[in-house]
Amino acid sequence: MNKKVIISIVGVILVCLLIFIISVSKPEKVKETPSEIFTEALTDTTRERFTVTVNGDVISPEEIEYFTKRNREKVMNDYASRYDISGVENFWYSRFDGVIPEDTLYDICLENAVQYKVAFQLMKENGIYDTTSYADFYKMAQEYNKNNEGKNVTSGLSRIDMDNFYTYYFSSGKAKLEKILDTLDIDSYINDKINEAEIINR
Repeated sequence: MNKKVIISIVGVILVCLLIFIISVSKPEKVKETPSEIFTEALTDTTRERFTVTVNGDVISPEEIEYFTKRNREKVMNDYASRYDISGVENFWYSRFDGVIPEDTLYDICLENAVQYKVAFQLMKENGIYDTTSYADFYKMAQEYNKNNEGKNVTSGLSRIDMDNFYTYYFSSGKAKLEKILDTLDIDSYINDKINEAEIINR
C-alpha cells in the first residue's frame, strides 16, 4: 500500500478518535465571573465561600442582598436603555457586549457595601455608633420599632422602615459625622478613606 495512503488513513483515524473523545468528555465547569461566586454565596450551604473584608471588617452576604434589592431594578433599566432586552431569556446571565448584567449588579452592590462599611468605621471612630456590623444595625432597628410600638413619638421617627434601615443609620450617621469633622464635603472625605482602605476579596 502506498505510504501516502497509509499516512492519510492514520490521520483520518486520529481525527475521528479526537472527535469521539471531545464528544464524550464533560469538562468541569470553571467559575470565571464574580456573579457565580455571588450567587452561590447567597445560599445557606456556600456562605463561607463569600469573604470580602474592609479594614478587617467582613461584608456579609446579607449586606449584598440588601443592596441587591435596592439596585436590581436600576441595573435592569440601565441595560434596557442601551439594549433591546425584550424576550431575552435568563437576562441576568446573558452577555451584552461581553458583560453579564448580574456581574454589573454585583459590582455596584459591592461598591455600595464598601462605602457603607468605611463610613460606619469612621462613625465608630468618632463615637457616633459603637458597631460597624450589619447584623447589629438590624437588631437596633428591630429594638427601636419594638420600643416605640403604640407610642406617640414627639420627635424623630415613630418607626424605622426595615427595608431601608441600613440606609437610615448611614444617612443619620453621615450627617453627624459631617458636623464632627467640620466639613462641607463629607462624601469626598469618605471616598478618600475608601481609597486608603484595605479591601480583600477572596
